[in-house]
Amino acid sequence: MKEYENKDGYILIPQEEFAQLKRDMMMLESAVSYYRSYGGNGQKEEYPADMIYAITVENFNPIKAFRIYRGMSQAELAKQVGVSKTMISHMESGRKQGSVRTLKRMAKVLDVGMEDLI
Repeated sequence: MKEYENKDGYILIPQEEFAQLKRDMMMLESAVSYYRSYGGNGQKEEYPADMIYAITVENFNPIKAFRIYRGMSQAELAKQVGVSKTMISHMESGRKQGSVRTLKRMAKVLDVGMEDLI
């Protein structure tokens, strides 16, 4: 990436890059607002900004993100949901989606909305 720093304390960047930065920031602010205002049981819960960024911008799998955030192993989540550890692994990697029933149980265990896992 080019350095655009100026000696007087300003940074000069091309207009197209600035427009893209503004769009990215608006998208991220929208995602942060959503994840800060929603908890699985309808209660307000704030999730860490790095987790929100990973899910919304870096396309990190939300099942894995919420599982790690809740401090659970794949085996522990699998046991509580009633599926195999392999199934959790496949869902986190995107190889399998899981049934609606499985997603509902997983959302309850992770204390998030089912739509947050998709």
